[in-house]
Amino acid sequence: MASNPLECPACHGATSRWTTKAASELRACPACRTVSAVIPEERESEGDPYDGIYSRNDLDIPDVVRASLDALMASLEAYRHTNNLCDIGFGAGLLLTTAEERGWRCHGTETSTVAIERAHPRVGGSSMRVKQPRWRPVRSTS
Repeated sequence: MASNPLECPACHGATSRWTTKAASELRACPACRTVSAVIPEERESEGDPYDGIYSRNDLDIPDVVRASLDALMASLEAYRHTNNLCDIGFGAGLLLTTAEERGWRCHGTETSTVAIERAHPRVGGSSMRVKQPRWRPVRSTS
């Protein structure tokens, strides 16, 4: 059964065009606030566009990035009511690692299998829960 690209994959409500990223249309659902991607059919066979990024061997944390992550985590202290942090699309796992170092209980999702494999040693702490979603972006039928 083909998915309707105008339907929210989470609540099945109507979506509207939000923006475009990497030649894919992003649609937003006003009911549940889910953002979904409509990937053109000709791009489906290209695979995950982020896999090339995460297959590199230079994923060490540069000092300037570390300083930025430290500042971000300091700004989140006021919101630390549950001590949980969820990073949707965690990529190389830098934010999760920084948060865990500060005692947060970390959770994350990532669609790129390569990113998950590369980030696993970095985000493999005992308090972390990392999941790869089972859903796929909605395919354009136009």
